Order: sequence, then C-alpha cells, then structure tokens
Amino acid sequence: MMQNNDIKLLFLILVASLLLKTVHLQDTTPPVIFNCPLNNFVSSSPNKAFWAEPTAFDNGGSVTLTSNRISGSYFNEGQTQVIYIATDEQGLQTDCSFTVSVSVTGIPVVSNCPSSITANLATGATTATVSWFPPFATDPDVPVVRSSNKEPNDEFPVGDTTVTYTFVDSTGLGGFCEFTVTVQDAVDSDSTAPSFTYCPNDITAYAAEGTTSTSVSWTTPEATDDSGTISYTRTHEPGAIFTVGATPVLYTAYDPTGNSAMCLFTVTVLEIIPIEDSTSPTFTYCPTDITAYAPEGTTSTSVFWTTPEATDDSGTISYTRTHESGAIFTAGATPVLYTAYDPAGNSAMCLFTVTVIEITPIEDSTSPTFTYCPNDITAYAPEGTTSTSVSWTIPEATDDSGTISYTRTHESGAIFTVGATPVLYTAYDPAGNSASCLFTVTVIEVTPIVDSTAPSFTYCPTDITAYAPEGTTSTSVFWTTPEAIDDSNSVSYTRTHESGAIFSVGATPVLYTAYDPTGNSASCLFTVTVLETIPIVDSTSPTFTYCPNDITAYAPEGTTSTSVSWTTPEATDDSGTISYTRTHESGAIFTVGATPVLYTAYDPTGNSASCLFTVTVIVNQRPVTSNCPSSQTLSADTGLTTTTATWTEPTFSDELGNIVPTTNIQPGATFPLGTTVISYTATDLTGLEGLCTFEIIVQDTEKPQISNCPSDVTSMAASGTTSATVTWTAPTATDNDAVASLVSNYNSPSTFPIGVRNIVYVASDPSGNFRQCIFKATVTETQLPVFVNFPTDQTVNAATGQATAVVTWAEPSVTYPFQPAPIVTSNYEPGDVFPIGITTVTYRAEDSLGGVTTDEFNVRVLDTQNPEITSCPNDITSFVASGSSSTTVTWTAPTATDNDAITSLVSNYDSPATFAVGGFSVVYVTTDPSGNTAECSFQVTIIETQAPTFVNFPADQVVNTSPGQPTAIVTWTVPSVTYTFEPAPIVTSNYEPGDVFTLGATTVTYRAEDSFGVVTTDEFIIRVIDEENPQIINCPSDITVYVAPGLTSATVTWTPPTATDNDMIVSLISNYNTPREFQIGSKEVVYVATDPAGNFDDCTFVIIVTERQPPAFVNFPSVRLANNSPGLGTGIVTWTEPTVSYSGNTAPTVVTSHQSGDTFPIGETTVTYTAVDSYGLVTEQDFTVRIIDNEAPTIENCPSPVSAYAPANSVNTVTWTAPTATDNSGSVNVISNNDSGDEFPIGVHLVTYIAIDDYNNQVSCTFVLSVREDTPPLLSNLPPSTHSVLNDPGQPGAVVTWDQPTATDDRSVPTITASHEAGAMFPIGSTMVSITAIDSQGLTDVYTFQVNVIDSEDPTISGCDDVTVTADPGQTTVRAYWTPPTATDNSGEVTVTGNASPGDEFSIGTTSIGYLAVDGFNNQAMCAVNIIVRELGYPVFSNCPSAIFVETDPGEDEAIVSWDTIIATDELGGPTVTSNYDSGSTFSVGTTTVIYNAIDSDGLSATCSFDVSVSDLEDPVIINCPSDISLHIVDSSKSARVWWMIPVATDNLGDVEISSTNTPGDSFPEGESIVLYVAQDSARNSVTCLFSVRLLIPLSTLSYNSSVSLDRIGGNTISSNSDEDVLQEEVTSDLDTYLRSTTIGDKFVGVDDSILAISNSLGIAAVEFTLHMTQDSSYSTARIEDAFDDDLSSSGAFTSGNRVVQSSFLVGPGECGDDPCDRGTCERVGRNDFYCSCPSGWSGFRCSNDENECEEDPCGELSMC
Repeated sequence: MMQNNDIKLLFLILVASLLLKTVHLQDTTPPVIFNCPLNNFVSSSPNKAFWAEPTAFDNGGSVTLTSNRISGSYFNEGQTQVIYIATDEQGLQTDCSFTVSVSVTGIPVVSNCPSSITANLATGATTATVSWFPPFATDPDVPVVRSSNKEPNDEFPVGDTTVTYTFVDSTGLGGFCEFTVTVQDAVDSDSTAPSFTYCPNDITAYAAEGTTSTSVSWTTPEATDDSGTISYTRTHEPGAIFTVGATPVLYTAYDPTGNSAMCLFTVTVLEIIPIEDSTSPTFTYCPTDITAYAPEGTTSTSVFWTTPEATDDSGTISYTRTHESGAIFTAGATPVLYTAYDPAGNSAMCLFTVTVIEITPIEDSTSPTFTYCPNDITAYAPEGTTSTSVSWTIPEATDDSGTISYTRTHESGAIFTVGATPVLYTAYDPAGNSASCLFTVTVIEVTPIVDSTAPSFTYCPTDITAYAPEGTTSTSVFWTTPEAIDDSNSVSYTRTHESGAIFSVGATPVLYTAYDPTGNSASCLFTVTVLETIPIVDSTSPTFTYCPNDITAYAPEGTTSTSVSWTTPEATDDSGTISYTRTHESGAIFTVGATPVLYTAYDPTGNSASCLFTVTVIVNQRPVTSNCPSSQTLSADTGLTTTTATWTEPTFSDELGNIVPTTNIQPGATFPLGTTVISYTATDLTGLEGLCTFEIIVQDTEKPQISNCPSDVTSMAASGTTSATVTWTAPTATDNDAVASLVSNYNSPSTFPIGVRNIVYVASDPSGNFRQCIFKATVTETQLPVFVNFPTDQTVNAATGQATAVVTWAEPSVTYPFQPAPIVTSNYEPGDVFPIGITTVTYRAEDSLGGVTTDEFNVRVLDTQNPEITSCPNDITSFVASGSSSTTVTWTAPTATDNDAITSLVSNYDSPATFAVGGFSVVYVTTDPSGNTAECSFQVTIIETQAPTFVNFPADQVVNTSPGQPTAIVTWTVPSVTYTFEPAPIVTSNYEPGDVFTLGATTVTYRAEDSFGVVTTDEFIIRVIDEENPQIINCPSDITVYVAPGLTSATVTWTPPTATDNDMIVSLISNYNTPREFQIGSKEVVYVATDPAGNFDDCTFVIIVTERQPPAFVNFPSVRLANNSPGLGTGIVTWTEPTVSYSGNTAPTVVTSHQSGDTFPIGETTVTYTAVDSYGLVTEQDFTVRIIDNEAPTIENCPSPVSAYAPANSVNTVTWTAPTATDNSGSVNVISNNDSGDEFPIGVHLVTYIAIDDYNNQVSCTFVLSVREDTPPLLSNLPPSTHSVLNDPGQPGAVVTWDQPTATDDRSVPTITASHEAGAMFPIGSTMVSITAIDSQGLTDVYTFQVNVIDSEDPTISGCDDVTVTADPGQTTVRAYWTPPTATDNSGEVTVTGNASPGDEFSIGTTSIGYLAVDGFNNQAMCAVNIIVRELGYPVFSNCPSAIFVETDPGEDEAIVSWDTIIATDELGGPTVTSNYDSGSTFSVGTTTVIYNAIDSDGLSATCSFDVSVSDLEDPVIINCPSDISLHIVDSSKSARVWWMIPVATDNLGDVEISSTNTPGDSFPEGESIVLYVAQDSARNSVTCLFSVRLLIPLSTLSYNSSVSLDRIGGNTISSNSDEDVLQEEVTSDLDTYLRSTTIGDKFVGVDDSILAISNSLGIAAVEFTLHMTQDSSYSTARIEDAFDDDLSSSGAFTSGNRVVQSSFLVGPGECGDDPCDRGTCERVGRNDFYCSCPSGWSGFRCSNDENECEEDPCGELSMC
C-alpha cells in the first residue's frame, strides 16, 4: 500500500511533469532528490543501519537513482558517507549525501521497537485509530530527544504506513526505530475491544553473579473477544534477555476490526551482589495439587490459589513463576512452578499440578450445600513477623450427584499476612452448579514479648445435656462462656459454636481456643448432647436436694476475675431422669462484684426447679517491683574463666506495706562461664509472692595464644630429586579456659615436592575461639647462578661529530642459593667507548662449585648524522631563441663533508651541460658509510617565447534567480594572464562581473592579445536556474461539518487559496473543488501550485463530516450505599458529579432530581440526571441511592428481677410494667415470650423482650421472674445422709459431732429437735439419728441420717523373729523350731493364724512363714517369720552389666566410661572384688573386655565380664574451605586453569584422608562446575567441603594485541632445537594461569592466537597473542602492564620454568597509538619508545627525509631522472 505522503508526492510529480512538458522544449534542469535521509547513528560495531530510501524526480522523464550503500547494510565503527546520485536521460546529475556513524559507546540504545501492526476500519470509517507502546532510548551519559512522524492513537488511512522514530542525544548521536502500520477495509461492525483474561504481575529476577542480564520467562497473556479471533503483538517474548533495571513489557491484542487492548507489566532485573551464601531459600507454603472444572461447553477455566511463600537467611527473596493465580488453564493436567531466589542466586522450587476437568452436560440444577463452613478465625503472627500459618477444618459440602470438587482461594495451613483476608471455598457438582463458603482470617501482629507460656482455661464447661422441645429435633443451648488467663493479660478466642446456637439431636463437640499475643494457645472442649423429648404426662417438678450457699472468692493479682468452684447442685424427680441448665459452671470465671448463679433442673416432661446463689469476687494483689535488673552478658576476665557482676538490688511494694526480698546471690559475686539465674522473692502477709529474675551470662571471648610460631622454612632438593624433607619445631598453644586444641595440616618432619606449601596450625578452645599460625615451607631446586635484571640490547647514536659513543647500563645482579657468591666478569664495562656498528657484551658468572652461567647483549652504535653539502648553486633560467630547442648552462659544483669518513658526491649533471627547452632538476647526493645522505638540488629552466595564457580562468557557473526575480546578478574573479615579454597583453570580455543574467545559459568570452599579435581566447557558461517555489496563501483551516442523525453526507464550501511566483503566473490545481458533497468521515483536500521550472508548493486541510450525537454522561455514578445518620431515619449521600460529552460548541443543559450531599430517607431512592444539548437531543440516566438502617432500637425501663409465691403444685398470676422501645426509623415492634399478667408455675423464669425495627435490627431485654412455693419449713445445713467416723484410738466407739442444722420457713421461725445430740459417744456399728423442724403451721420437715462408727484399728501382733539354721553337707532340708507370735485388739476380740508350724522341715534358702491377726471387724495385722536355711556356696554378682557402647569424647580419640558399682554377695558376708578396669577409666577406640573377680572367705570365686565398645562417630573438620570462584573466558570453546588453596582437614583420631573431584590447576569449561572435597577418618566418618567454579562469558570484551619475551622455556635457555608447538601451548597456558593470579585477574578473560617466534642469535623467544579483558575504563593498558610486572617474581619464573624478560610485557600499540611516524610503519620498542620503519625513498627517525632516488642516476646518461 502507498502512504499518504507517497500519494501526495505522486500527484505533485504528475502535475509538475505535465506543466514542464508543456512549457520546456529543452531540458537543462538536473533531477531533484526528495527526502534525503538525516545522519544515521548505530550503537554497536559492526551493525546494520536503516533509513527511508530517498526518491528522485526529473522534469524530462525517467531518472535513475544509485547509491554506494543501501538501507540495511552493515557498517563498521567510525563514520561512513552514504551518497545517492540521481541521473536523468540527459545525463544531468544531482547528489544527496549523509553520514552513518557507528560507535561502540555513547550511542542511544533503542528498546521496545514495535513489530508491524495490523488494524481494521470500523464500518463507514475511512481511517483507523491505532495505538502502541512507544519505543524509548537510553544513553549512559546524556539526555535523549525523541521525534517521530506518527504517535500512538493517530489516525491511519487504509494501506501501509511506515512509522519512524528517531532518537538523538545532546552530542548529536542517535538511534532509529521503524515499523509498519497496515489498515485493512472493515470486515463488519464491531466496536468491542478484546479483554485480557490474564496479564502477568510485575516480575523481579536476578542476573547471574558477575553478569548484568538474565533470561526471564512468564505465562503468555491471554485475551478474549466476541469475534472469537485475536492477534497479538508484543515488545518481548518469554525467555528474552533483560538487562539490569526495570523494563516495561507490552502485549497488545487486536480483533479483526482493529479494536485493541493492552497488557502492561514490568520486568525488573537486579544485579547479584557477590555474597558468600550457599543456603537456599525454603518454601514455607506450597499449594497442594488443584482440581477444577471448566464451565459446561468450555475447555478451560480460571484457577486461583494462595501464592507460595518462602523464607531465606538473607531476608530478601524474589520469585519467578510459570503461571499466576487466576490464570486460564485448559482441560488436562498442567504443572505450575514457582522458583524463589535469594540475592546470592541460590534458589528453591515449589511445584504443584492444576488439573482441569471438562464438565459432562448433566440435567441438574441443584447446587451443592455446605454442611460445614468455618467461622471467622483470628490468629497471631509470630513475634517480629507480619504473617503466620493458619489452619482450619476443611469445609464439607453435599450434593445429590454424590460427586463434588472444590476450589479454594487459600489452603488450610497457608501463610496469611497481618490484616483481614477473606477465604472462599467453592463446591462444584458435575453439572457445574456451585455453592460458596466464605469466612475471614484475621492475623494480628504480635507485640514483641518474650513469652512461651500458653494461656490456661480457668473455666471450661462440662458436657451439657439438653432436650429438644416436644415434636422437634433441635434446640437452642446456652452455656457460660469459657474463660482463660495468660501472663500477658491479653487473650483472644476462636470457637466452633456460640452459646445459644441451635443444636440437633445427638452429640456435638464444641471447641474454644484461647490465644495470647505471642500466638501461644490452649483449648477447651466439651460436648453438647440434645435428647428428643418423649411425651409423658407428668406435672411434678424436680426437687433440689442440695443447693450451694453464697460464695466469696479472691481475684489473683492484677486481674479483675477469678475461677470459682462449688459442689454441683443435685435434684431428684419421680421420673428418675433429670437434665440441668445453668448460667455458670463450677470453675467458671467471675469478675469483681456479685454475680447470681442459677441452676434449673428439668424432668423429661419439661417440669423444672431452680437453685439460686450469689458469687462475690474481691480483688487481691501480690507484691510488685519496678526496678528488676536486666540480664547481663559479660566476658570472662583476661586469663580467667570467671568474672564479677554487680547490679542495683530491686525493691518491692505491696498494698500491705514494703517488703524486703530474699535472693540466692548477692551483687559483686563471682560467676563462672555459662548462664546463672538470679532470683529475688518477696512474700506479703497473705502469702502472695512477688518475683524478679534475671540472668548473668559469662562468655569466653578470649582467643587461645599460639607461642613460637615458626618462621618460613626453606630446604633444597638434592641434585636429581624433586622433593626434600622439611623439619621445624611445632608451636604450642595455651588458653584461659582449658588446654587449647592445636591441629595442623602438616607435621614435622614432612616431605614436600619442589615448590611452596602453606603450613597452618589452628588453636581452638571449647568456646569456639581460635587463632591461626601460618608459615611457608619452600623446597627449591639446586640451581646455577641466575642473572637478574640482565641488560637488554641497546641501540645508541654516535656522539655529534664523532664515529663512536660512550654506552652505560645497569650492571646485572646474580641470584644464587649458596655461599660464597659467584664471581662475575665481563668483556666490557659500563661507560666504555663503542665504535659505530654492533658490539657483543658478555657476562660470565662462576659459582664455587664450578657452575658457569653466561649471558650477553648487543650494543649497537648508529651513525644517524647526515653528511653536509656546502655551496649549492641557485636556480638558473636561460632563454632560447624562437625556433631553437636547447642551450648550454654552466655552474660551480658544491663540496661535501661527514663525521665518519670522506663521503662520495655524485650528480645527475656535470657543469657545463646542454639542456633542451623545459625545466630540469640538477641534484647532488652525498652518502656516508652508514647510509646517511644529504642532497643539494637546483632548477635549470630553458624557456622558449610563448603566447599569453589565462590563469585561474572561471569555471562554468550555475546560480539561482534572485528572490522574487526571474534574473540573477552573477560575479566571478577576473582571470589573470601569464606572458613571456613585456608589455602585458590586452584583455577584453563580453560580460563583466556583477552583470544581470536571464534564466537559461549565457556564454562569457575572454580575449588576450600580446605585443607580438599572438591572441588567446577562452570562455565559460553561466546557467541561471529557478529553484524558488511558488507561494500559496490563504490556505483554509480544517473544517468540521455536522449532519443531522440519519443523514450520511453534507455539502462543504470554502474559499480556495491563491498562488504567486517570481517567474510568471503559476498553475494552481486541487483534488477537490468548492462546493463539494462529502460522505461522513474525513477527507484531505490538497492544493498544488507549480511554476514553469517545476518548483511547487502545496496546501492541505482536512474536511470532517460527522453525525451529530446526543450528549453522553461520563463517569456516571453507580449504586451509592450509605448508613443512616446516627439517631435519624435518613442519611447523607455524596458522589462525584458526572461530566457530559457532546457535539457542537454549546455545552448541554444538565438537570438532576437530587444533588450530591442531599439527605435521603432509609430505603432506595432513584437519582436522575437529564442532559439537553443545543440541538434538542436529550439523554437521561439514573442510579440508585440506598440508605441502610443498621441502627438497633432502644429499649427503656427494662424490669428488675420479679419475685412471687404460689401454693405447692399451683401457679400464680404475676404482673409488671412492660418496657418501651424507640427507633430512629420511627417504626419498632416489641415482642416477648411472656406478658404481664401471665400465670407462672413455681420456679425461676427468664422473661425476654425483643424490639425489632422494619429493617430487622434488634435489641433485647431479659429479667428473672422467680415464683417460690409456699412450703413447710426447710431444714438446711444438714449433715450428710450417712455420717461415718472411725473409732477413737483404743476405744470400742467414737464421739461424733456435726454442725447444728438450721431451718427456714416463709411464715415463721421453725423449732428444731433431734433424737441424738452432736458430741455423744456412739458405739462401733450403725445408729440412726432423726432431726425434726416444726413451723407455726405445724408443718414439719424431718431429716434422718445414719451414724456409722467404723473400727479401723488393726490388731497389734508381736514376736515375729527370723530363725537361721544350717544344712549339713549333703542335706537338702532341715527341721526348724520357733515360738509363734501373739496379738491384741481394741475390740477385745482377735484371732492369730499361720501357714506353718514349729518343727516343720524347710529346704535350703529362705522361707517366709506368714501370720495373720484378724479382729471382729476384719481389721488385720500381718508379720512374717523368715526361716533361713544356708549352705556353703559361691559369691553372686547381682548387677553384672551387659555390653556398653559409647562414642569417643568430643575432640578425643578415646572415651571415659563409667558404670554402676558392681556388687557381689555371699552368705558368709561381702566377698573381695577386683577388676582390670574401674568405672571412669579411659578406653581407646575399639572393644575392650572388663573382668571383675569376687572371692569369699572360703576361697570360692565368681567372675563378671562385659565388653566396652568405643566408636568414633565424630566427623573430621575441614579448615579453609574455599569460597565460590568466578572467572571469565573468551567463548564456550575455551577453558581455564583454576587455582585455590587446598583445604585442610583435622580429626580427633589424628588420621584423616582428604580426596577431591578436582585439584588446583585443573582446567574447567564454561558454566558452573562443582568442586567437592571429602575428608574421611579411619572410622569412615566424613565431612564435605563444596564450592563452585563459574566460568562466565562476558557480554562484551576489550581485546589488545600483546606480546612478551622469554629467555628461558621449561627451565632451559632458548635453542634452535626447541619444539615450538609444544612450547607455544605451554607458554599460552602459563600466561592464562599467571594473568588470572594478578591484581587484574577479576577483569581478565583470556589469551588466544599466540604466536611463538624464537630468535636463536639473541636467545629470546617472542610471544605475540591477543589479550581479552572485560570492559572497564579504569583498566588502562599501562595499568595492565604494571599489574603484570608487580605480581611477577624477581626471577620471572612461571610454573613450568618459563622466564619472562623484565618489562617485556606489552599491551596495545603504546606510543604508536598516536601515529608518530610521518610515513611508514610504527613499531613499538619497549614500554615508552617506538621505531619508524620507513618505506622506500624515505628515511629519518620519523621517516620525514625524502631521499633522492636520482642520485645514483638510475635513468642512464641519455635520460633525465
């Protein structure tokens, strides 16, 4: 498709070409190039550059446009000129040029350049509005200015339009972005934009350590549209590389008609700061697998879950995820992966599966029903956190299908943050019907309190039994709310049921949970059992047999409540079955003050009785202190394991007076290592205690001391060997706590290979303090003397005027491991005089063993002084007569001198010489033996008389007409004339400078005539062209015309513009003429003015025809909800007034039924807005205001408790004044369960009034109505029905007492009589006692109880003595005799029996004879007579241990083992016991047998043996485990040798073997490699040391051509038979290894392309290579060279024996970087010098001397050079 600009240009070209063909017959006008590109900027090298191709036009027909580069070409760094040349059919040309600049740094970087965009026209429209996310550019140093030809939301016509963005920074550098917008014809009428159903949240990711970018992935956004077809554009793909910083990502969804929607999120990449952290994050919550159902007829659905949470020791975590909660999942199983990263790049994963099931269509419209849904939950976040895990019972639902699936917003056990979070469970049946369960989880932030004590329930109801009313299966059950206390004085509760809830028939558990502010909890669980009432005809109420008296209790210190317990009231009923209700349970919490407690007993038919008493709670306080000392953490005194501590002692106060506390430790005491608890206790007069405790913590912070740490040790390997034994005196260690553990990686003596080893001693004490002693053990190879700082070759210039030079140098030194020092001699000394040429200086060093080392360097004396030529002739001019061709010229030859020797002097001509007409150069050249030259030249000119010649003759000129004129004034410089003889020639012309020239070509002619009549003419052309464009004036502005609704077009009229031109009347044409009918839409009107020269001007404006639309409300309010004003039946509602969009210039008139801020009545009110525009079009829109009445009514004059009497088994009519109620709404209904004047049976009744307004707001009022029975007297304070006591000691009975009963009566004070008085003596046995109360009416209450005197006194038995007899040898039984025991008893009656009689036979051993004494009440006494029959026998071990298994003591290779004292017994007494080991002995690793021997007095012995096994389960300890290592390499084909200090392992057994997957110096590939060290002791206990080696490829590098020289390779001097390939590989490896160890190692990437060149004559190997470094401006080439020298040892030795020549390491061009040579090639010489290699014909230090090639007369005698 062509763009608008292209169409306009084509139109102009067509008009212009028609006019030109009409006017011009001859084409003298070159082509015209349009849209010549601006200068282009590219930000990296090499890279492509793009631009819009220019176009060309010519008045004569076709035109050819060529260029040296096309758009999209690659350009290297620097500036490149791009030239376009337009050539017409006559060969006339015009060029257009611009510059493409490529720079590695400083160029704006363009991001988010959109892809091509396709949009569709709406029906009837001619353009489409297209939007995109604009690209942007960044520059590291300066601001960037953006410009473009189109912006988002611009109108685009049908076809392709190229959108171009240009970015230019303040330095003139720029970037470029170009994309195409395609607008297609309308498909159908669709104005609904797509809608994104899923758009990712912002993403944070970490770049790998040492890098500044990373790949980031996300779930692709999804959109829906009513067309069913969507296309997408995006700024980035998942998995794209993002650099450090925040980058916006934009997805745009388009439907077929071009409607679009955007999804925008930000990807933030953070740079990992290197942290020594190998601990990965841990997910504290990860969802379980999820099953969801796709709605019927679909294959996907949105699935939600609780976002996984992870923790990390760094405190900072970022996440990536494959899917967001709420994303769309299709049918099937989809894995969802969350990854958590800490700042060090460690990661953890959370993986679960989302399964979506497709719903099979089922005719089922019944939704599931939740049978259980949790109440709101309150939980506490642990101290110092803002979230916690909250669990609950999973909700359950039922459905008629029998199959239910669930979705949930959160899992039980999920992490909730502080605040209120709604939790939603949704149950689905197979037909897609659903039900919801919603509850709120509130997490409260815990105020930091050190509290591990859980709350304690002081009252928890017992199990409750209740009856459902007759004919029902459920009832409301009430109980006293459980109460808990906590030391924080703050408790919150959760509960499964509220008191008063409805319970169905059966048993239901009720759970209360109490939480303190730190999250500690306690539970209270009881069961509510509801029984179904069986209809029974029974009118007899139960009777309470026991009801407690009033109770007084004390509240604990600092509280206003306490738990109060009592004996549970008891009632009886003729049915035998009673259930109870109670207002409080025994053990319930009561607050300060008086509280009535009511028990009600019910029989199965609902008859009831009441028991009422009062509980009064009084406050009591314990002593308190306000200055309890804080805990102290102290360090032990230097050299000791103790320290002293002081503090200010606390004081205590109590309402009964101050109290002096007691303490376990006084201030100033000495404290050992560890924690000591100090307590102060104060006790008041009531026994309440106040307590203050704190801790003194003594720590050992003193490091062990290592004495006599050895200095570095050096030993030499014997000749021909590669190792040596090194010996040193081990250091010692001491510590203030205990003997310090001292371990080392090597013991003296040890054998080491040639090289350096670090020997480490580590002393540690039991508190973990440690100190190191490190020294080096160096084993060197026996060596010849080595020259150090040996001079390099020297080149000097000869002294001025001399053929010699004095040369000095720094004398080399010699290193040698033995004494005496070697003798050094040389053939020259510094300061000697050297002749011109090369002289070799040789140094010889001979040691005392006859070993000789020689080295040499060259001294080159250069003769750089040129010879001198004197008396050089001046130039010579000679004339020849006309017709002659030559003449003879004579001169005096020059002379030559030089500092070295007599030089040769040659010339191309000798005097005299004959010369032809013309100019000739005569050259004299002198040369000395060193090749230095000097020349002398002069010119010989032979002139023949010539015609005049024009000089600086003007060239053809092309000029523009003067502004507003068809002519031009032209000037030029008048040419001059050269001539041979005077007088000067006469010059004339047909035009003078400053004349006026008309359009077209005019020839200007000049004529010169000399005095001899010789004439010369010359001419040039002046072409006047017209490039002045016509001018269009009065161009109309854009015109907008409205049409009435239903019309599709309108006639538009305007005043046409006019045009003028400097040349003649101009042609003015247009694509539309006025007046003109236009359809609805927009059209561009174009006027073009063209003059005869093809110059043109255009004028455009837009005509928009649009249908008039009624006004439309914008931001119209939705439903407004508000509560009523307190106490009123109305509420005030406010809203933001809507605005109106409209057509035309006059705003519509807006009226409304209500204003924002009006008062509205309770209920719904419709608010209507009406807008009428100036054309009479009306728009009306309304919304609803709803005032909610949430204010409960008010009940006044609630009755106090009411009391009344009634005869037994009857009722009474009771009256009272009913309460009244008012409500803000004005309407309130009062209902009650009883009315004044109702009849009430005997008992306690609760009367409740409830006031309900029209909006169901309620308030209640309850009072107690007691109807008491007019009854006979009532005995109280009665003894138990059975009163049992024990007999008085030694007596046949007991004195029995009881509290005197009392009696009450509603009429009089009753008289009390008894059959027995309290305090009388009652015999052993049972006696009935009767107590009678008689009131004034003769009514009685009789109470009988039984007194039981129990004989509990046992008989006394005596005479039970043991009897010992001895069995003769061989006897197995013996007859024994004794006196049987006797017995007495308080009752006077006792019988004694035994199970054996004197004279019976007994076997060897002990036999117990039991005797039993029994009185008349079965009280018993027992004793035993032991018959001991002994024989001679062996000792017996009673507790010989089994095998003992122990571990070695910490840090030791043995263990101290203890066991219980081993006892041996013998009938003759204690035998003598001996053993080979005692308890507490030290045992080595392994199994040791312990043997005990016991010998009695008869010499008989017994043995006890057992094994003691000591196992070593203590792991070795690895010291100095390396940290992770990160290095750079050039590319993935490279590897690098990596070095680290080998870790050291120690073990309590002393013998430990360490192995590893890699050793220092191994080569590693790109990426991350894991190095594992395993230390294992002889018991196979092991410990690991793990670190990573990362070889990274940097995003960009700097490369330098570098070189270095070596004079030894592999320990040998350079020789011609060296294997260059092997040496090259070895040197390259050494360079890589060495450079990584220097101070620039962190920026070093690698070396490659090394070339080894051996110079045998100099004994030097030159290595050339490419050095790669990461980009860092602070690392200059000089800094790199200095780092190489600084870290190089004095001998210059690499690991393989390669030796670098000092200061020979060169990076980059050095002094050659400034191009100091005038000609030729610059070669770097050393660090700070250079050498210019001159091309042929040039010489000198900078190649600035032009040599005379003709000096040797290369042309021969007959030719001129």
